[in-house]
Amino acid sequence: MILGIDVGGTSTDAVLLNAAGISGKFKTETTTDIFTGILSVIEDLQRHHDDLQRIELICLGTTHFINALIRQHELAHVTVLRLCGPATRALPPFCDMPAELIAAIGQQYYMLPGGYEYDGKTEIAPVSLEETADAVRDALAKGITSFVVSGVFSPTRSSQEAQVEQIIKEVCHSSGIADIHVTLSHEVGHIGLLEREAAAILNAALRPLASRVIPAIQQALKDSGIRAQLQLTSNDGTLITADMAQKLPVSTIQSGPVNSLRGAAALTGIADAIVIDIGGTTTDLGVLVKGLPRPAAAAVHIAGVRTNFAMPDVHSIGLGGGSLVDLESSQAPARCRVGPQSVGQHLARDALCFGGDTCTATDVAVALGRMDISGCHLPSAGLSPDHASRAWRVMQQMLEKSVDGMKSSKEDVPVIVVGGGAVLCADALPGASAVHRPEHADVANAIGAAIPQVSGVSEGIYELHGNARERARVLKEATGRAEQRAIDAGAAHEGCQIHSIEEVPLAYLPGGLTRVLIRVTGNLKGFSDVKLLSAQHQSSACKQAGQERKSQGAGVRHEESASLLAAVPAAIPECHESASAVADPAAAAPPDDADRQIGDDGVWTLSKDDVEAISTGCGILGAGGGGDPYINRLKVLRELDRGGVIRVIGMAAVPEGALVVEAGGMGAPTVGAEKLDAYECEAALLGHSTGPNAEGLYAVMSCEIGGGNGLEPLAIGARMGLPVVDADFMGRAFPELQMMTSAIYGHDLAPAVLADEKGNVVRVESAASPEWLERLLRPVCTAMGCAAGLSTKPMTGAELRRVAIPGTLTLAWRLGRAVARAHDAKSDPVQAVVQAGQGALLFSGKIVDVQRETSEGFVRGTFATEGMNACAGMLLHAEFQNENLVAQMDGNIIACVPDLICCIETDGGTPVSTEGLRYGLRVSVLALPAHPMLKTQEALAVVGPQAFGYTCSYEPVRPIVAAAAACV
Repeated sequence: MILGIDVGGTSTDAVLLNAAGISGKFKTETTTDIFTGILSVIEDLQRHHDDLQRIELICLGTTHFINALIRQHELAHVTVLRLCGPATRALPPFCDMPAELIAAIGQQYYMLPGGYEYDGKTEIAPVSLEETADAVRDALAKGITSFVVSGVFSPTRSSQEAQVEQIIKEVCHSSGIADIHVTLSHEVGHIGLLEREAAAILNAALRPLASRVIPAIQQALKDSGIRAQLQLTSNDGTLITADMAQKLPVSTIQSGPVNSLRGAAALTGIADAIVIDIGGTTTDLGVLVKGLPRPAAAAVHIAGVRTNFAMPDVHSIGLGGGSLVDLESSQAPARCRVGPQSVGQHLARDALCFGGDTCTATDVAVALGRMDISGCHLPSAGLSPDHASRAWRVMQQMLEKSVDGMKSSKEDVPVIVVGGGAVLCADALPGASAVHRPEHADVANAIGAAIPQVSGVSEGIYELHGNARERARVLKEATGRAEQRAIDAGAAHEGCQIHSIEEVPLAYLPGGLTRVLIRVTGNLKGFSDVKLLSAQHQSSACKQAGQERKSQGAGVRHEESASLLAAVPAAIPECHESASAVADPAAAAPPDDADRQIGDDGVWTLSKDDVEAISTGCGILGAGGGGDPYINRLKVLRELDRGGVIRVIGMAAVPEGALVVEAGGMGAPTVGAEKLDAYECEAALLGHSTGPNAEGLYAVMSCEIGGGNGLEPLAIGARMGLPVVDADFMGRAFPELQMMTSAIYGHDLAPAVLADEKGNVVRVESAASPEWLERLLRPVCTAMGCAAGLSTKPMTGAELRRVAIPGTLTLAWRLGRAVARAHDAKSDPVQAVVQAGQGALLFSGKIVDVQRETSEGFVRGTFATEGMNACAGMLLHAEFQNENLVAQMDGNIIACVPDLICCIETDGGTPVSTEGLRYGLRVSVLALPAHPMLKTQEALAVVGPQAFGYTCSYEPVRPIVAAAAACV
């Protein structure tokens, strides 16, 4: 038998399972200390069952550790040993953590020799026994015994982290200290150093607490006469041993939603579905893929900390049994509001059906006869049938929208509804092939906890070269490693199965570099034959509401795109030019320019708010490429925190003969997120200087404003005391050097300097053409570890004014500021960006198809967006090569390079990169006009549509009045 226990925030649920199914279920209130609640469950078991000795496995899910992080209670001080060698120096550990958390766990770290390049074969530097031992002794002297070992690219190769762990243990043993805790980052998170390191720090802070709590639970169970082994549910939906949970407590913090998802699968026998868990205040939605929760695709914030370890993709909305229903606005159905406010635990006191004076979602269900509460009364004046019907429709629309957003294809999918508020979901939902309401849904979380399954993961970056045989070899080896890790976790060898394979090509580099992540699952050894519900039980337990409906069509396939486009009628409303529109969006000065700190001398001194706005704007101007500005933003904010000053000047302020130099990063953004910056761009810039302090250079500027490179000069300027010119050479992001306006208009890019973190500096004195410079530098960048700093030939003020695009930092600031102000005013961020950028809103809808492939170092692909609201029934199709290139409707190109085709989230205004495109995202596709310097015949030959292989001619986007453009 298996005992499943889920300790939630409000109640502790338990189920007793045998081969025939559920033999008992129990529920009690969760207590401040989890022991009392667990013992209460055990006492109930003992009263109703006399065969507890037959329990072989106890599976526990608990919120205890996430609560400790949120309350910042019982956390240990932590020391981080980062194995990085000369790399990553610009952003040390703890650099992106809340001050309150740092106060609780400290901020002790050491940057030590070590780390690997992206391939896991080449060391950045070997581990130093002496330096590592000295750091450990220093930490011990400060009373710190909880360590994190974080090595660059340790998910690809972990041997250095294991080596340092052994050094820590030896030093502690020789010092007579036995009670230590060591967390290895590769055991916690994925590629992405800051996020993985942060997750490891959280884990290390929890280790001492876990080492007390888990053994205490084991002892309590033993004292109750239960000798079964204890396992805990993890964030990915599988089990880990009690020993492993003590080692990796952070891997259990999201077990609550995960257990509900897995329980829904067990109760229905459906392995692929969307699960809706409706509670008293909120509704949580998750996706089951082969019986396991789908992991979140992006970084997840835990207790204010950005992390990247395996967490379920859970979407929450403010709908529950206690949600408030706004009857005042229900005279207009479209304005009827349900939630997010809730009466919460006071439902029985405040709801109309219990004699209160507040209309809730529960009252709506009672009024419509969907819920029967003994002894309740519902005054007719409190909720009319018409009001109830209108509120019900709003509730179903909320669920429908949420389900649609969680789907990974256009096909209808099964929906499983669990939770105490399950009656708030109708018997049928658009997009659902069927709505299932299983019996025992009230303890689905405890059932999910009891599923005896474990997993193993393998991750790395490989050079596939487009070779099918090499790809097959890599996948076989990586699968073998994942399977062995599952077996090490307790899986039966014969039952291991591949759960998922992710292959993500890396942009901007030749050689077919691909990030591969494989997850393998297997039944826990000795429990392979345990069935939670037999086929007969599944048939009777799953009460299916509604009829199975025929699928309304598969997801849009790549080969179908052309025919689909041909079938779509013209969708773009007639564009009306704005009388106030100007050709150069950077020249349009909105009234909020007064918010900038501009001195009498015309120098703009940046604040942290300015940096945040510029970061958002650079993301938008990346037009889908350029890399996430997150890392560069952190660098700039760190320089401000250290007292740096960022002075932005206009091009006119640069003296005629003064030299201005551009600097930025070259390489793969994915690699740059792991092997963090170590001031390589400064090293490249200094290759043009007459001294070590930028002598001979007047100012610095960006090569491209789009993406992370738009922010890089701000950090350089703050560190080196150089002003930053409000200009760049692309007005957006482009993938290659010859696409800079400096190259287009005849400025020689050579000598160009490429530098890495190790002190390697390569200087190309001359090149036959900008294209040849690109061809020469890319392989060198790869040899430097796929991340390097680049600076091309400086230019005089006179040359700068001839070839550079002016005002692009200001433009980025205006775009980001527009989004921030829209959030503050709760207005439309999409229209705010359109107006700030003097552009056009092409389309709003939902992404229904994404196709990607890698060739010649570029990630090429397409995405299709299905219109919503006023655009319903229409389709927009876009193509990209790292950046978005063209947008088509009805078979016609409606926007193309060099104009910026920007994809942003409709609700929040957040830019969506081509790497972040995925089914279900609700996006708005904008076209922002390129600067006139990108529209000349010379420029179009290099950055126009024909330069990217299209036969069409460039037609500029016209600035339009926002009201005319809005098709939403």
